[in-house]
Amino acid sequence: MKFKRIIAAGCSFVAGSNILNAEGINVGHKYRVSKLLADRFNAEEINVAIPGSGNSYILNTLIDTLYNHSDLSNTLVIIGLSGISRQEVYVNNLEQVRNLHLFDILKNKSSLSRRADMVTGNVEEEENFYNYVNFHSKYFFNLDYEQFKLRNKLLMLDSFLKERNISYLIFNSIEDNIIDIKDKINYFSFIKNSDEEFEVSERIPRSDYYGRLKDNGLEVEDTWQHFLMVKHFKDHDNSFLGENRNSKPPYGPYFCGGHPSPNGNKLLADLLENYLNSKYSKLI
Repeated sequence: MKFKRIIAAGCSFVAGSNILNAEGINVGHKYRVSKLLADRFNAEEINVAIPGSGNSYILNTLIDTLYNHSDLSNTLVIIGLSGISRQEVYVNNLEQVRNLHLFDILKNKSSLSRRADMVTGNVEEEENFYNYVNFHSKYFFNLDYEQFKLRNKLLMLDSFLKERNISYLIFNSIEDNIIDIKDKINYFSFIKNSDEEFEVSERIPRSDYYGRLKDNGLEVEDTWQHFLMVKHFKDHDNSFLGENRNSKPPYGPYFCGGHPSPNGNKLLADLLENYLNSKYSKLI
């Protein structure tokens, strides 16, 4: 199996966020899963993951990258999906795209001023920003419809990539919102492709929209985050203490803060390499 390049898209998990050296400088680009796989396959790494990205932004960024790349022969695309309530918006005065974390913003009001400034470019818009997010969340967000839209985008992406003979795989980084089509796309399952028992006795945190639901605490999803959390809880007596999740050396065994550690990235690289070696003939 030969790849000339690996193109990776996703949020902070795929970008390699929160892995710092002893001086506090981010060195995640050395440890992220796309870099590890590129080194193993002696391939070029192109990583277009942006921390905080929602799925719409991730897929748009990926397609734009592929559309503008002159040579896509022997390319492997890796996609790590993000939170369902991260909404992509274009901000006119900044002439840039931003990602609104609707329910996280409502839950963490202490960060409202910073987020208003980051998204709108104007800290004085804090009140209007909060009112907009609250109004949008109440009237314009529907989980079933967002999952429906994601399903259709993934089906179109599958056709786009297969028509160009580009190998790819999709996995969930932090939430599982793929409905009906896991057997119709090149979906990588942590539950099916690892020996980990996805059972824990403690609550597994969930992000964004799901974090506000009260009856989901024991559910473990087919995601990279939960794959690592199950391992972490088993090794640390069901605790999630910060002392076991160092972002600086010595790194946490599975997490740097709330993001995959170098070893957490290696575990995924191992799983993906095994998957590609055994299933590659079915990916075309």
